[in-house]
Amino acid sequence: MALMTLTKGMPLHAAQSEQVKTLEVILKGTVMIDSPNFTLHAGPGAILGLAEKPGEGYRFNYKAEADAQVMQYPYESRDDLLRIIQANQKIAPLLAAEAVRLACEALNVREQKLDYNHTTYNRIMDDLALYPELCQSLGEYPQSFESVQHLQPPSHEDGISDWECATMRALLQHADTLRKNCYSLSPDIAVGFILMTIRYYEAVTKACELSRAYEQDLKRQSADFTSAVQLVRARIAEHEQGFEGDENHAGVIENALDTILSFSAADPEVTEQFREGILAFRENTNRYATTDDARTTRRALGKLFYEIYFAAFLRSMDAPDKIPAAVKMLFQFGFVDEVLAGEENTSMLHSMISAYQPDPAGKVLTAYEWLKMIYEMKVEPSKNEFDQDYPTWLREQKTSGEIKEEQMNKLLTDGKSRFFFEAKNFFTIGGRVTFGHAASFVPFFDKLNVTRPLAKAYVTTESVNSVFSRIRGVDFGLFSRQRSYFNPAIGVNQLFLNEVIMPYVVLTPIIGCRGSLWQEIEGKDRGTPARMLLPVFHTEDLDACLLQLAGDFRWEMCKTEQGVHWNDVSDPSLTALYCDYLQFFKKNRQLSEENKEKLKTALKRYSNDFKKVFIADYMTYVNYEAAESPRLNKVAREVLFTFCPFPKEMREKMADNPQYRDLIKKYDTQQQGKLRPLAGLINKLKKENIEVPEELIKQYQVLQA
Repeated sequence: MALMTLTKGMPLHAAQSEQVKTLEVILKGTVMIDSPNFTLHAGPGAILGLAEKPGEGYRFNYKAEADAQVMQYPYESRDDLLRIIQANQKIAPLLAAEAVRLACEALNVREQKLDYNHTTYNRIMDDLALYPELCQSLGEYPQSFESVQHLQPPSHEDGISDWECATMRALLQHADTLRKNCYSLSPDIAVGFILMTIRYYEAVTKACELSRAYEQDLKRQSADFTSAVQLVRARIAEHEQGFEGDENHAGVIENALDTILSFSAADPEVTEQFREGILAFRENTNRYATTDDARTTRRALGKLFYEIYFAAFLRSMDAPDKIPAAVKMLFQFGFVDEVLAGEENTSMLHSMISAYQPDPAGKVLTAYEWLKMIYEMKVEPSKNEFDQDYPTWLREQKTSGEIKEEQMNKLLTDGKSRFFFEAKNFFTIGGRVTFGHAASFVPFFDKLNVTRPLAKAYVTTESVNSVFSRIRGVDFGLFSRQRSYFNPAIGVNQLFLNEVIMPYVVLTPIIGCRGSLWQEIEGKDRGTPARMLLPVFHTEDLDACLLQLAGDFRWEMCKTEQGVHWNDVSDPSLTALYCDYLQFFKKNRQLSEENKEKLKTALKRYSNDFKKVFIADYMTYVNYEAAESPRLNKVAREVLFTFCPFPKEMREKMADNPQYRDLIKKYDTQQQGKLRPLAGLINKLKKENIEVPEELIKQYQVLQA
């Protein structure tokens, strides 16, 4: 016998992980008795372990719901129960009364499950009768669902008779009288009633298992039908509310969670877990607490959300013209529930989805548009978190024995496999990165995360292109790449041309505060677009975020182009010269003591990360130096201007600026040296009446910029 003190949330016994060797009597507090089939709440006087068998593994989990105290006794056989009662004769009536109460609670759970199954079955049958009429209202032919037509109603034959239920409820109804005039007469009477309740725990456990099995089978057989009915109703509602063809209609989204789950046709167990999880999450006013339980709940919901999202995406590939508005909002904004999102936000999201137009250039994309391109094999999947592209990852799977060569060759061109690779890496990890607060991350739309008006936070094609246009108005060569041009017919054996390759900007369905440069090129091809991530609702300064990404791209692209020589000063490049400048600034005679102190502080602030120092200087260069407001020291200014020069109009305006005069003269001289041979080639072709290739004309214009 031992007295144990339990704090709230503390586990007492775990199912299947230990053998039953003790019984516990609750002296104060409450303990939750939990299993996959039902949950009970035991209070003072309850004997924990009555439903268990000595020497076998625990069937239930026992955890303190509030601070509690329990008295623990050895338990090797049922005979030990009598000794426990004998040791607690004063509270024997309470022990018997609490045992009866818990047995009645278990019976109530059993009836609730039966009622739920009956209600679900009757609803399905009602929908089956109404389904043809619903389809007719849309001008469609109803599908045939044979599995639903042969469904059987749930059976009450589970081993518990009505008179037994009535007897237990009568005992509970007269609990006070029985405790005073019956249970207190003898410990043997108390033991008898307690032993009687054990039979009910076992019977209810079996009954709940049968109910759960029926429920799962019912959902499995009716899943396609339930999904079809839900979608038909959603489309009818959209017609009635004037959603289609009216972009200015505010719209009313109702039962969004049901519509989304029905459309996804995901695994029934996942669907139910997510439904219950979201309903509980939205009612929790402290859902972003920093406790372990809160974090675990958010992670579990996030995992379920992605399963629903992926299933809905694949379903949409088969029915692209029958996607309900709520599902479109899921794809673009992570929307799952109108209550969780808030009425005003839901209306705003619907207006946005109704007015949405894809980027004509196909560079600024929603997450859905991007995943669709991956699925349709229009672009290659992005690298994973280990910097592996899709073919490299498949080869590793083959090497490790996970797949065979034949499977690898098949998966290389399998759209679904490519989609899952992208979704589980670029999409899920990118969502967490762009959210910006890893500890409180959820991948779905929640009104509590709306810290800025949605209209202002909404990232559009126009807003992204506008910011990039402003940055390129200063750093015109930002997204320019060099490629080799060959044309022996006109005497060009090799000529390096500058080509602008704008990045892909993918908008994650997240309310977040960060952007991310995922990769600067595709695979090893330097002529491919970079891939950047932004949250579709950006709660911070979008201009600053994109400028930071531009600086990040400048650095990473230089490293890619230079390869192993990226920090080798003997092969001058932006990264090599900047690393040399930051590494040896203390010996640099061009820097004043004040500048050296500033650099020391900057390096400390950015933990000696040279790239971060460069990005900060790059942002200063674009924001202030370009506006003739000097903020950089001489060395940093020279490196930045050498590799990120201002456009011609700006250079002409700043030609007399003492900070830039010599730098501009040097740059113009270099450009003239490149222009002269190209101009000579163009003039020669014109004299010989040979058509000048467009590539040469464009390069001439670039060199004049």
